[in-house]
Amino acid sequence: MKKISILLATCLASFLGANASSPETVMLVDGTILMGSTSEKNFEKGTFNFVVDSAEMTVPFSQINTTIYEKRVKDLTEAWQSWLASRPEFVKTNMNGEKFVMMHGVKFRDKSYEDYVIVLERWPDKIRYVNLTPYTKTTEDSTVVSFTYSPRNPLDISGVIDVIETKSVTYKGQIVAEDYETVGILTEDNIIERIPFDDIVKTSKLPLFSSQPLNEQIEYLDVLSTDDGKYTGIIESIVYKPNGEQEPYYVISEIAAQNHREIPFSQVKEWSRMKNSQFKMLTDIKIDNDSVIFVQEQKLDSEVYKAVKDNNGTFVFDKEVKPMQVTANDGVVKVLMQNSQSNQMVQFLPITRIADKKDSNFNKFSFSLIDILNRSLSPDRSKSPYGNLTMTYTVIPGVYMLYRQSDKSAYLIEVL
Repeated sequence: MKKISILLATCLASFLGANASSPETVMLVDGTILMGSTSEKNFEKGTFNFVVDSAEMTVPFSQINTTIYEKRVKDLTEAWQSWLASRPEFVKTNMNGEKFVMMHGVKFRDKSYEDYVIVLERWPDKIRYVNLTPYTKTTEDSTVVSFTYSPRNPLDISGVIDVIETKSVTYKGQIVAEDYETVGILTEDNIIERIPFDDIVKTSKLPLFSSQPLNEQIEYLDVLSTDDGKYTGIIESIVYKPNGEQEPYYVISEIAAQNHREIPFSQVKEWSRMKNSQFKMLTDIKIDNDSVIFVQEQKLDSEVYKAVKDNNGTFVFDKEVKPMQVTANDGVVKVLMQNSQSNQMVQFLPITRIADKKDSNFNKFSFSLIDILNRSLSPDRSKSPYGNLTMTYTVIPGVYMLYRQSDKSAYLIEVL
C-alpha cells in the first residue's frame, strides 16, 4: 500500500480542481465505496482524510442501530431527489398520490447522530446501504483497494495534462485510476493505459490550456509539511527514480516565494490542500457552425445585425438596424467563434456615425473598405483545446463593427 500512499500526496491534488464536485472514488477492502475528494494525507500514520459526498457502505449490525422510516420524496434533499430520479424502483406512491421512499435511520454506536440511508442489501450479520450525507472519514492506507477519478468535462478548458515517463515511453493524458500495481492514464485516443508503478521514472503536470498560466488552472494548491515548515504551491513533478544516489523527490512551485523547491519523499510528513485564490475556471461551448459568433458571450443575431447596403462606395447600415449592446470587462471585449478558415479574417473596428438628414433623431453608421484596412484593431488570439477561436480586443466605449470577409457580413456592436 506504500505505492498508493505516495500517489495520494502527489497525483490527487493535480486534477481535483477542474472536475466535478465528486471526482474521486475510493474502494475499500470491505466493499465500501466512497465518493468525494482526499483532503489530507498523513505519511507517518499511514492514514488519509477523505471528504465524502456520497458513500456505498457495508456495515456489521454489531456497529449500528437501525430504524425504518417512510419519507416523502419532496421533503428530501436535492441530492436524494437526484439519486432517486434515476432509480424509480425505490419510489412508491401512497393513497394520497404522494411519492415516498422507505429509508433507514442508521446510528453508529459511537456517534450521537443518525444518518438516513437507503438499504441495498441485507445479510444476517450486516447491510449494504447508500448514504448521501456529507462527512469526513479518516481511512487507513491498508484498507484501500483502488482509486478512480472522473475524467474532466469535455468542454473544460482549464485543467491539467498528466505526464508519466518511463524509461522507454512517455504518456500524456489524465490519470483516472490507481491500484496496488498500476496507474491508469486516459490518453488522447480514449484508451486507459495501465502503467506499472515499478516502471515510472517521473510524473509531471502541464497546463491543459497553453494560453492560461498553470497556477490559474488548478483549483487547490498542494501543502507539503516537513520538520522545517510548510511549503505551499503546485507539485509540478515527482521524480521517482533520480540519477545517481539521490532519493525520490517532489518539485513544488511555491506560489508566494515564486520559486521551485525539491523536497525528498523522506522529509514529507503530511500532504494537504488549500483553495487556490488564483483559480479561474474556463469552459468551452459547442458552436454549431462557423457563422455563429459570440461577443461577450452574447450570440450575434444575423437576421437583425447583418443588413448592409452599398451607397456610392460607402457601406451604410439601414436606420432600422441598431447596435447590439455589450459591456466591456476592464476595457476588454472578447469575440468567440469556430477556429475555421472563414473566421481567420474576422475584423473589429470603430465605425463612423453620420447624421440622417431625413431624421435628425437617428444617426446612421457607415464604413469603407479603406476603414477595414486601416482602422481594424489588432487582437490577442487564443485557440481552445476544442477548436474555438477567441479574439480579445482592447476598446473604449463606442460603436464598433465586426466584419467577416468570407461572406461580407457585418455586425454593429455598441460597447458600453
